[in-house]
Amino acid sequence: MKKLSAIAVLSLFFFVAGGYAQALSLNDYLKLVAKNNLTLKSINANIISLNGQIAAVDRAYSAVLNANAAYSHDGSKSNMQLPVDINTTAYDASISKLFVTGTTLALGFNNSIVSIDNPAVDERNIISPYIQVQQSLLKNFNGAATKANIEQARATIRQTLYQLEQSRRQILTSAKLAYFNLSYAKTLVEYRKTSLGRSNRVYEWMQNRYRLDLAEKADYLQSQAAVKNGELNLQSAQGNEVQKRAVFNQLINEDESVNHEIADFIEITDQYVKDRKLSKTGIRLDVLAASEAVKAANFNRQYSKANAGADLSLIGQYGLGGLDTTFSNSLRQVTSAEKPSYSIGLKYSLPLDFSLRKTMDEGYEAAAISKQRALEAAILQEKTDWQQALYNWENALLRFKLSREVRDLLVQYDEENHKLLRRGRTTTNNVIQGEQSLDDAQVGIYTTVIELMTVYENAVADYTNKIINE
Repeated sequence: MKKLSAIAVLSLFFFVAGGYAQALSLNDYLKLVAKNNLTLKSINANIISLNGQIAAVDRAYSAVLNANAAYSHDGSKSNMQLPVDINTTAYDASISKLFVTGTTLALGFNNSIVSIDNPAVDERNIISPYIQVQQSLLKNFNGAATKANIEQARATIRQTLYQLEQSRRQILTSAKLAYFNLSYAKTLVEYRKTSLGRSNRVYEWMQNRYRLDLAEKADYLQSQAAVKNGELNLQSAQGNEVQKRAVFNQLINEDESVNHEIADFIEITDQYVKDRKLSKTGIRLDVLAASEAVKAANFNRQYSKANAGADLSLIGQYGLGGLDTTFSNSLRQVTSAEKPSYSIGLKYSLPLDFSLRKTMDEGYEAAAISKQRALEAAILQEKTDWQQALYNWENALLRFKLSREVRDLLVQYDEENHKLLRRGRTTTNNVIQGEQSLDDAQVGIYTTVIELMTVYENAVADYTNKIINE
């Protein structure tokens, strides 16, 4: 019987396996993951939210408009010279702003209308534009408390952003590996079909020889068993493809029955075995997150220490007054600076919970030390993981090259075995064992490539050059 050589069969297999039309590329698949994956959508929404929050932290230094209005009625008749009821309507508006020095500046305008229940006394209109300055001399001197509070908030948000980015990348890495695994599973099914075809041809050849009494029954049975074993391997490969497809579809929120045509595994393999090196690109995200946790803990300790202590504030105000029966006359007095006024004073406050403050300080200090130790552990773990990844990469790459050499030798061995079998100079057992060894070698190559892909993608996924602005 005319028999295709093993190399010809493998070449035909590669051609068929690579012939998917309109295959879904890896980039297109990752776009679908970004668009449809519910977990990734949630993470992206959180990232957008936190970016907004980090921009809002500086609102502590934003200008604020303050306005109030009040009406009061004094019926005490406490003025002995003029024992009458007094009605006052007051309006006040100001714009205040906190500066990085800890200084609060306010520009305001006050207007009070005073009327007395006495027809002999005219209504009084009092207006006063003013400027007020308040400066903390202890707690928030040079803006220390405010800066610590802002930086603590920023560091906490950045920590969460790095953690979310790590989770986002892990999902995308899982998607890449799901794509590679499904491509491998599809290729393995096709290869098992090819392998089963080769076993069937040996079986048919042995069956004819057995019928002609040119082969032993044991050889015939062994060839039949090889076919069954091939069917078993194919069934296992098909079951594996179903599982990998379910993972693949779940990441894009599709039913597991949807069957996408994707890139050929042989084509993808070339990217990982030709001129690809494992190298760091930046800092690992968990180290960045741990570093931000240390910053947050230290700033939190600074803010707590400043905020819990005593404070002495200097307050000064200067205003231009106007008092007359009409608003216009009062305003004229203001513009001519006829009635200026000023005040200056000190305000002191001291919390009396001294024992509680000591406990708080110890707690915040312990938290800072804990975060520092966690950072050191993360740095050490990153170094260990990277060295292990380098070893795994080099080891898998070497095994891949050796596996290809073994496969090529077994291809030649299989061809020679078939030639010898046709001339009756070898046994069916040798041929079948050679076929099985060739199958194992080819599947071993695929498995090693998947290992290379997994090592590479997991190793580089969490490193970033994108450092969030301070």
